[in-house]
Amino acid sequence: MRRLHAEKRGLRCLGIAESFAPRARTSTLAGVVMRRDGAVDGAVMGASTVSGSDATDSIASMHARLGRSDVSLTMVSGLVISMYNTVDVARLARLTGAPAIAVTWRESAGLEGAIRRHFAKPAAKLAECAALPRREAVRLRTGHTVLIARAGCPLDGARAALDAFTTHGAVPEPIRVARALARAVARR
Repeated sequence: MRRLHAEKRGLRCLGIAESFAPRARTSTLAGVVMRRDGAVDGAVMGASTVSGSDATDSIASMHARLGRSDVSLTMVSGLVISMYNTVDVARLARLTGAPAIAVTWRESAGLEGAIRRHFAKPAAKLAECAALPRREAVRLRTGHTVLIARAGCPLDGARAALDAFTTHGAVPEPIRVARALARAVARR
């Protein structure tokens, strides 16, 4: 596993975000490689199954398709995407060989009730969600607080990377740009 050196000028992050229509079978995933100075240095597209269990593998595949050894970190918008498709940050970090951070922006009352309503056989999906790591609150230099799950890096390193890529507000720029790209592609 690569060590995260958030202080380095050449730091590169793969930001991942999604967009999907409520009745769609798949969700559009977009990945944007961004340098610490804000320059976009690459992009990759992917998909995950709405209500499926393939988000982690899909993101790891996107990372691999980039063919880049200089990506120091993967930042994902959310721990649960595409209608209850979970992102296993520890597994993602192992598969990519780079630290992984899932960023969320608000507390959740839990997904149990919604999952029970959405799935005819909810046991497996409930187990997936129960296995998600506890999120940690991180106050950014912008004054905003985000909730993160991380793997492959210490909390201080994650905070430094988030600060390096968050120029304003609470959304890191690699995720913001990936979100815009995913929406544009999904709407075409």
